[in-house]
Amino acid sequence: MTRSVNISAGVKKQMRRTDSNMEFEKIRDVIAEVLDAEPEEITEETDFTELDADSLDLFQILTELEDVFGVEILTEQIDQIRTVGDAADLIRNMLP
Repeated sequence: MTRSVNISAGVKKQMRRTDSNMEFEKIRDVIAEVLDAEPEEITEETDFTELDADSLDLFQILTELEDVFGVEILTEQIDQIRTVGDAADLIRNMLP
């Protein structure tokens, strides 16, 4: 016997927020590891230039994020990434 569960809109929103937070933590940890930075210093508003990331660093970060999240970032999408939040939004929009 299967039971149908009705999840309220508020609970669904909280679940998405929790998923979003977990995704950001993964993204932040990848960036911190690649750039040898403190994760606590990285927010969605952090610009990659503030982290002294050059184009090679950004490429390494995005390659690692592709592996972690199982997505493919197109070359033309890379030019749109200025902040950690830009990268996070790109990844979130690619996830099912």
